[in-house]
Formats: sequence, C-alpha cells, structure tokens
Amino acid sequence: MPKQTPLKLDFERIWPGGVDHFSDASKKPPLGSGARFAALKSKIAKEPGVKNPGAVAAAIGRKKYGNKKFAALSAKGKKGT
Repeated sequence: MPKQTPLKLDFERIWPGGVDHFSDASKKPPLGSGARFAALKSKIAKEPGVKNPGAVAAAIGRKKYGNKKFAALSAKGKKGT
C-alpha cells in the first residue's frame, strides 16, 4: 500500500476566521434586542435588487426561529428590553 500524504486543508479559505469560526458568537448583541435584526436588515439593503430589506430579514427570522418565537422576539425588541 502506498504511503499517504497528510491532507492540507485551508480552513481560512473554507471559513473566514479559520476553524474556530464560532469564537465571536459572544460578541453578538443579545437575542431580542433588535440589534441583530437591524444589522441583518442593513446587510440585506446593500444587495442589489432588494426593495424591502425589512421584509426579507423578517422572512429569514421566521424561517430560522418559527413564527411564534420570532413574534416574541419582535415584541421584545419593540419594547426595548
């Protein structure tokens, strides 16, 4: 059997930030503060052809968290707590 060469994986290319790409998760604003939604909305607004970035961000949130939890997060974000 021929000798195998070790794999040379370029994790920096696969995931920006390398293998430990979840290390900055604690730097995100708390869930329900509305800051994450605002950041996503502004990121989506920069995409060409998007007419209503708030609606797109809301659709993403509903798909990720479900209608019930997303509605609760929305109410919490509007309340400001």
